Amino acid sequence: MIYRRQYEPRTFSFGISKHVEKYIGEIDGVFHEIISDLVHIDILIVKPTKKRNYYTLVTLI
Repeated sequence: MIYRRQYEPRTFSFGISKHVEKYIGEIDGVFHEIISDLVHIDILIVKPTKKRNYYTLVTLI
């Protein structure tokens, strides 16, 4: 059984990051999940903008 494939998350993460920057705003930081050996979850942090006056968090699995 394969829980994590090294090549797929990078491909999806890049596309999702570009989508977030295009439609939500510039990514200011990332919380990286480091404990689990089964899944890798990152949280993208987008600072408030004039259009969105709040922080936006986007999960990447």
